[in-house]
Amino acid sequence: MRRYLIALILSLACSLNAQMVYEQKPEGFKPKLEVAVCFIHSGDKVLFMKRLPYKPQGNTWGIPGGKADSGESAQEAAIREIREETGIAIPEQAISDLGEVFVRYPEMDYTLHLFEYKADTLPRVTYNPKEHSDYKWVTLEEALQLPLIPGEEECINLVYGAMHSTNSVETA
Repeated sequence: MRRYLIALILSLACSLNAQMVYEQKPEGFKPKLEVAVCFIHSGDKVLFMKRLPYKPQGNTWGIPGGKADSGESAQEAAIREIREETGIAIPEQAISDLGEVFVRYPEMDYTLHLFEYKADTLPRVTYNPKEHSDYKWVTLEEALQLPLIPGEEECINLVYGAMHSTNSVETA
């Protein structure tokens, strides 16, 4: 799985105009925060949340997650953020760690921890109205038709492969 992720990260890096996502910490990388996100599946559907219009990247869709609190592990942050944003309680042993990548935006660096949870049945979602305005259960192909937060398509490609992309991803 790790080798597969590495290959996808390299493919992703080659497809971007300016490299933003790195498998290894780039030189001078100084993360300002740790972020944990989780792909929540039920069958072929994945949960996407719509950000409030006045929030950064407002009116865009993304998978639930957020910043880790001081002293909190990435897994703990993912589970807490999911519960706060969606009302879904994920058992600690049911979440899968997909690895981490290093993201470099012009204004900041951060470490992004990727997780996955596969639910047996469609979980009930009670979204936090202070964070989101809506939610949808969609296939990955349907998600790619939504206005996604910057980098979300790349995360989908990273985790699930370029075959889900609407754009071709060149390989190194």
